Amino acid sequence: MLIDDHCTECDGNGYHTDDCPACNQVTCTYEEYEALQQAQVVENNGNGIKCVQVMLKLLQNGDVEQAKNVWQIDGDKLHGYLEVKRLCREIFGCRLHFKHNCDKC
Repeated sequence: MLIDDHCTECDGNGYHTDDCPACNQVTCTYEEYEALQQAQVVENNGNGIKCVQVMLKLLQNGDVEQAKNVWQIDGDKLHGYLEVKRLCREIFGCRLHFKHNCDKC
């Protein structure tokens, strides 16, 4: 399940702010999902990237916590896929804190 409804306590565009008390969750818009899907195929010469495919499937099924776990554990496998890594950081935040715009990572 992709998240397309937005927190009323945040900035309202799908990106949750780090200081929002109602948001300890990852959001993934349909556009972000599609961009990640496309990038993982393009950057690996049409083959896709297995850990990203797992994250996409988990997001599609609404299992955001497991998708975050895959990002945290397997995100190091994306070091050569710059666009995919950027999109994952945009969706999940940094691998260490799950914060967007983390100044420590």
